[in-house]
Amino acid sequence: MATNPLKKIELNCDMGESLGRWILADDEAIMPHIDACNIAAGFHASDPTTIHKTVRLAKKDNIQIGAHPGFGDLVGFGRRTMLLSPEEVADLITYQAGAVQAFCQRQGVTMSHIKPHGALYFYLLSDQKICTAAVEAIKAFNVPMYGLPNSIQESTCASLGVPFVPEIFVDIEYSAEGNLIPPAKSKPISPEECAERVRMAFENDHLPAQQPASATTTKPLNLKGKHFSVCLHSDFKAAVDNVKAVRQMIDSINNKNV
Repeated sequence: MATNPLKKIELNCDMGESLGRWILADDEAIMPHIDACNIAAGFHASDPTTIHKTVRLAKKDNIQIGAHPGFGDLVGFGRRTMLLSPEEVADLITYQAGAVQAFCQRQGVTMSHIKPHGALYFYLLSDQKICTAAVEAIKAFNVPMYGLPNSIQESTCASLGVPFVPEIFVDIEYSAEGNLIPPAKSKPISPEECAERVRMAFENDHLPAQQPASATTTKPLNLKGKHFSVCLHSDFKAAVDNVKAVRQMIDSINNKNV
């Protein structure tokens, strides 16, 4: 392995995305293998009982708990863009993060971070005013924001004094230009590939580009020496196997770079 002075890579996963009697993912199988969970807050998925259940599950496994606010689009799972004003974006983040925080307080645990979901995540990347409004809303909770490195998410957090945790995605693709590709447009990535992408990000500071398979993204991730998080999606078909493979790779890297 390379001699990157990084102290720790963590694994986060989007969780609690079931809705009433409709069960989407195997949260109980995934939770023990991750470091942080991003709990759906009711707009793109989830409901009050599911939020509470997921908070309790994370507490049991001593997992960091974050809010995962998204667009109000249950039918489209929050992966369709809605043209909202900066104020509307700030309010939906405040509303949803406040719900997760309330359940954390009920369970005697602390909400550790906020990470926008799906199309909202991409919406913040597309417009500075939208991103500023979102980060200002997050700042009120006094927690870090998870987002893309080298993006306006990161620069806006820096300018507003909000701690930022850079994350990479290893179960969806990046374009040759280094831009994240939405899940609906990305090809499936095997558990073995997911783990290998973690190694590439750590050792080479790049990820594979969409096409050709041998190419890498043109922009470095700029993660050398930094704490960063690896994100996986719980709603993917191979989610449990992805989490186990990536957990093994992260542990291997972390144990060699203590």
